[in-house]
Amino acid sequence: MTTPTPFYFQWEFWTAVIALAALFLSQLPPLHTLLRKGKLKLEAYDRLHITHTLGNSNAQLHLILINRGGRPLRVRSISLTLRRGNDAPFTLDAMNYYQSTGDTSTVMLTPFSLGEGQEWAHIVGFIAPFSRQDEQRFRQIQSAMRADIQAKKLLPGNADVFVEADAATLNPAMAFFHQRFKWEPGEYALTVRITAEPQQASVEKNYRIILFESDSADLRRYTDDYKYGLGVYFFSADRQPGILPTLTEN
Repeated sequence: MTTPTPFYFQWEFWTAVIALAALFLSQLPPLHTLLRKGKLKLEAYDRLHITHTLGNSNAQLHLILINRGGRPLRVRSISLTLRRGNDAPFTLDAMNYYQSTGDTSTVMLTPFSLGEGQEWAHIVGFIAPFSRQDEQRFRQIQSAMRADIQAKKLLPGNADVFVEADAATLNPAMAFFHQRFKWEPGEYALTVRITAEPQQASVEKNYRIILFESDSADLRRYTDDYKYGLGVYFFSADRQPGILPTLTEN
């Protein structure tokens, strides 16, 4: 009687095993993709929009973030750090962004995730964070200026004209401006920093900008309208448009 050949010696068995293995592996990402960790690529538009609110520094920058790794990652925060010459550096934190080009409404920036190959491209708004004390002073200055000017607007003949705030209302606003204004002429080193999870996915890039004397003077000239409340408790991009220095990568 002939002994049956074990199944593992039969070529039909191994053909089926190889076919099943090939089918299984075809459903998986390539091994090199699985081994790649999340990695951010950072690109920035070559113009930085700079302005200020009562001297407090503001900026906007169009950023593109791309996950070039093989795993998802999470962006925790975005910031700009600037330093003029030997002056102390200062940092602006990303607080909001425009959802699409041409959209005038902003969305608060909160942590977000990027999958493999996913891209995030938006104009991001940065501000210098207030201390609690400065936030309180800022609100008091706004409130006092609004109450002063609105009371004068109620007087006969003043409804449709600009009226000026009293010196007692204007002086605190000017003092606040002088305390916080930082956009002086000169060359600035600038670092865009993206903090991500996992930590090794974080990225930063170094740039430089130059502010000319005329740029700084344009921004200082906003104070001419503070007596009307413009730039204190109401704002106009036409009257106070900011400046657009060129961003050069180091």
